[in-house]
Amino acid sequence: MTKRLTKQLEQLITNTKTKVDNLEYIVNLLLKIQKQISKLKPKSNNYYHLQRQLTAF
Repeated sequence: MTKRLTKQLEQLITNTKTKVDNLEYIVNLLLKIQKQISKLKPKSNNYYHLQRQLTAF
């Protein structure tokens, strides 16, 4: 493998890792919001506020 191809492969791997890290953060945030929603009484102000946050994502 040439140095150029090796460099390109390393860059692709780095980019993929960054995307996975970002996706993991988003999924964890969505799960956190959903957990908060499940603890609230339906039809309360906080319930609707968190539902809107979840929908915004």
